[in-house]
Amino acid sequence: MNNFTQRILSGAVYVAVVVSSILVHPIYFGAVFLIVSLLAVREYHHLLQSSRGLIVSSMIGGGWLFLTAFAHYFGNTLCGGCSCMSAVELYMCLLYGIYTIVMLIV
Repeated sequence: MNNFTQRILSGAVYVAVVVSSILVHPIYFGAVFLIVSLLAVREYHHLLQSSRGLIVSSMIGGGWLFLTAFAHYFGNTLCGGCSCMSAVELYMCLLYGIYTIVMLIV
C-alpha cells in the first residue's frame, strides 16, 4: 500500500469518526476532539524533540483548556437547560489553563 492510499484511508476513517460523533451526541464529539487535540500537542512536541515532562504538562494544559471551553459551550445541552458553569468558574478554569501553559514557556 503506497503513501497516498494510506492517507486516503486514514482520512476516510477520520471523517467517518467525526461525522458519527457529531450525529450521536455532543459528549462523543467532545471526546473525539479531545483525543485529536491531545495527539496534535503530542505530535507538535515530538517534532520539536521536547522533553517528556514538557509534553505531559502541555497535554494537561491543552486538555484542560479544551474541556473548559467545551463545558461552557455545551453546558446548556449537557445539563438539560441549566448553566453548568458560571462565568467566574469559567474564567478561573481558563486562567488556570493559561497559567499552566505560560509556566511551561518560562
